[in-house]
Amino acid sequence: MPREALETALVVARQLRLTAFVTLPESLLADVDLAEGRTDVAATAYEHAYALSLQLGDPCWEDRRPPIGLVADRRGDPESALRWVTEARLRCVRLPDAWLWVEGYCLDALCALAIEHHQPAAAQWIADLEALATRTGMRELVARAYVHRGRLGDRTAVDAARVLAAEVDNPAVLRLD
Repeated sequence: MPREALETALVVARQLRLTAFVTLPESLLADVDLAEGRTDVAATAYEHAYALSLQLGDPCWEDRRPPIGLVADRRGDPESALRWVTEARLRCVRLPDAWLWVEGYCLDALCALAIEHHQPAAAQWIADLEALATRTGMRELVARAYVHRGRLGDRTAVDAARVLAAEVDNPAVLRLD
């Protein structure tokens, strides 16, 4: 069902020539492709959405860097993955009215990559994610910070993540990737 809804949204955005909104369904559809193992298809869509976002100059739409980083990671290049996601985090807050949810999204990806590749920055990024998410009321990302803490070995964090995730309408919040 999500694939069909996103494909429809993409067609409608193109038909209505809502170019600024094409990147959202295109990117979300690429998320589905990546989750289903179609890495090359996802990469093509992410790269198109990213190029379009640069033309728009909107930090909100430029959040396609983290998925490009995740594609790099899937292709065995964790250094590029970390570079893409780190750059995304810096760019999304470059304007005074920063898109903090994009920074949270970037931090979540950085945490996952850092834990997977045993990067020393993992604990700091987790702390940054928790602080940002707590300060801004992004409950799902607070739960994700606790999931990451759990992946680093904090058993009580996993229990806390479950409690926090119960208040969020997104079953993927507890994913351990």
